[in-house]
Amino acid sequence: MKTKMRKGPYSLLALKAGLLACSAYLLGNSASAQPAWTEARKILDLEGAIKRAYLGPELWGNRSQDWSVEAGKVVSQPDGIAIPMRTAHLIAYSLEENPLPFTLAVELELGSDPMDGEMAGFLIGAGAGKLHYKAAALVQGYAGLGGGILALVEKTEDGLYPVFRDMGVDFETREYPKLEARALKASGPLPNRPIRLILSGTPQDDGNYTLLLEALDRDTDEALAQTQLEAVDPSLLRGGVALASHFPDVGSRHVFSDLRASEGRLERHAERLLSPIAGALYSNAEGVLKVGVQIMPYGEALYKNPSDREGVNAYRRPTVSLLARPAGSQENYRSLARPIGISLPDYHALFRIQNWDASQDWEALVVFTDERGTESSHSLFIRSEPAEADEIKFVGLSCMGVMGRFATQIVGDPKGHHVVGRWTPANMYFPFSNLTQSIAQKDPDIAVFQGDQIYEHMPVVDGWNKGSPYNEFLYKWLIWHWAFRDIAAVRPCLLQTDDHDVYQGNIWGDGGVIALSGDNRDGGYIKSSSMVNLVQRVMTGHNPDAYDVGPTPAGIVNYYSRFKYGKLDIALLEDRKFKTPPSRETESGELSLLGEGQMRMLKEWAEEKDPDKFNLVLSQTIYAGIGIRPQTGEQFSSTDTNGWPKAERDRAVELFSKAGAFIFSGDQHLTTLAKVYTGDEASYVHQFSTPAVGMIWWRWWYPRSDSNYEGSFKDSFGNRFEMLAAANPQRRDLMGFYVNQPSHLVPEELWQKGVGRERRPQLNDGFGMLRIDFLDRTVTVESWPYHTQDVSDDSQQFPGWPQTFDFPQN
Repeated sequence: MKTKMRKGPYSLLALKAGLLACSAYLLGNSASAQPAWTEARKILDLEGAIKRAYLGPELWGNRSQDWSVEAGKVVSQPDGIAIPMRTAHLIAYSLEENPLPFTLAVELELGSDPMDGEMAGFLIGAGAGKLHYKAAALVQGYAGLGGGILALVEKTEDGLYPVFRDMGVDFETREYPKLEARALKASGPLPNRPIRLILSGTPQDDGNYTLLLEALDRDTDEALAQTQLEAVDPSLLRGGVALASHFPDVGSRHVFSDLRASEGRLERHAERLLSPIAGALYSNAEGVLKVGVQIMPYGEALYKNPSDREGVNAYRRPTVSLLARPAGSQENYRSLARPIGISLPDYHALFRIQNWDASQDWEALVVFTDERGTESSHSLFIRSEPAEADEIKFVGLSCMGVMGRFATQIVGDPKGHHVVGRWTPANMYFPFSNLTQSIAQKDPDIAVFQGDQIYEHMPVVDGWNKGSPYNEFLYKWLIWHWAFRDIAAVRPCLLQTDDHDVYQGNIWGDGGVIALSGDNRDGGYIKSSSMVNLVQRVMTGHNPDAYDVGPTPAGIVNYYSRFKYGKLDIALLEDRKFKTPPSRETESGELSLLGEGQMRMLKEWAEEKDPDKFNLVLSQTIYAGIGIRPQTGEQFSSTDTNGWPKAERDRAVELFSKAGAFIFSGDQHLTTLAKVYTGDEASYVHQFSTPAVGMIWWRWWYPRSDSNYEGSFKDSFGNRFEMLAAANPQRRDLMGFYVNQPSHLVPEELWQKGVGRERRPQLNDGFGMLRIDFLDRTVTVESWPYHTQDVSDDSQQFPGWPQTFDFPQN
């Protein structure tokens, strides 16, 4: 009797392999795997590729620094930290629903002396067919709902053996439970030399699948071992496929080569191939076009000195070029600047084109030329500056957590609740496809990314202090580009960095110094000046030119700026860099918020106000402490906001008010709309804090015993504000639960409704928009939930939005 591998649509927990028939067509013979190898088509050709972390257009590596191409082979080797179950996903392939056979095959080397517990082979069914293919490509680390099936060679104290393990268990474990399978041929432990590993899936008459994992001697094609798994529910095979590599510690490496596949149920999607151009960002203001281009980690070909490039002296240095032509024309593209050579450690090129003709739209091409002269291109649409536009639309995005419970997080005892499924739509926010589709429909003129483009522990734990710190950051930055490259390709984007972008929980920059104590609250930056500058360069280098580039005494450059764009006059701020740490609050001396350079810029800006223009402040966070303690319901204020220090906060708000400005900010996760005041009743400014794109931390605003959140309030610093709208994340009766216990635990009543499996537990993530109407002289504020189905229907916005205001008259 057989029991199906099934417990709901994701889990393999109920797998019980039954009695196996002994017919010859199942058992095969010692040479049965050889035809499967020769009939499978080679799908990855890396012959002649230089040593690099970019694995080519077919593979996405997790983490990118744990994988490389060397001598035409794919190598997995931990970079400083042995994060469990490294994966390299074949992004152009997936197992779909059709009831056909499939084969995956690869040559595998585990080294001469692998450690006990090492495993290498395949992962299939990543994401269970329920995730966007980019989200499925992040499956790695620990198991969880939707994780898939592992088909591996495993090193034990007795030797090397093929095995099936469960990546899709629905309970918290650091292990990958062994699936009950039958060894059809086992002549003893596998040799410590290169083998061929073949995974075949065959549909049976009852609709289930049989999986056969075979190890062959690479030189003789003799079948060394065969392990078979039966009664596999076909729904468990749907999803992505990957190479998998697990190390219990650093010091080993796995080498994969000659990767092959026979398609059938395994379908190819050529449109998913990964360009060596990760993405590009541009701005266009006051006659200057700036374009920042991010290239995938490219390796040895970047070395300047040919003598350092052992064996690759014939290669040229990879470059990036920028070309353009008037939109809609049939003209040839013309070069805008000399090509830029790509360099370590940021793989980034920055173009600055003066005397730019912003009166018309342009089609641009970013062209990457690799070490062999092969070109790849990425298209940009450079919009004309909206000098006479009657309306300009801004979209704001902040706090882009790629997932809730990250890849190497174990919750522990759920205390009778359910844990959100790790590899499910409830937990995987990346690549934010609902949101990006909605933004494409709204077609904003400008996109503003307000900070926390990355989080240091997502999708996988921070490995900063072990291995290569630049590559640790770049892996997560490449994920951001993979999500937002299409938005950035057709409109100018403005970016601000925030605390998590530079691997800090909070920042009180203290004038841009380097922290000495390692504690955020003592002020300064935890990471080096060179690292902070690298983050700012790749994220903000394309922004309009800085007002005062600095640098700070520690060598950190500035990017805050003031510029005109059409009928807008914009002040883009750095709220964190110059702020005094709270540990110094009781000391004598002045406290700082924005620093004297930014305050000088804002003073000039306010004094030069043009009544025909709309003044907009792009700020990282809000100018009053808005929030309550969920445990007690008491209002509290955070020194992380710009409500503190109060005297400097009042100076800034007075300048905003004098300029007749509107504040557009992020950071808080809780989307709010408020009027913030100084001591003068007439001195106020509207501030809009956008929702988080990926909600990984919840904040609340229930300031009264009833559910009414509107009205006039003061924070603990004495800052008065009038709340006009707020969108709390969940039912109020669950507020204390989600603070006292992890937010990835779901009560039974919600679990039964699909929350934690198909639906997110939190419901207040999304994006914000401003529509600035120069005919009516009004600004309309919009706040949209992530899962909005129809962004043309204002009733689908968060309750309290949209709201429209006349231009300030100050």
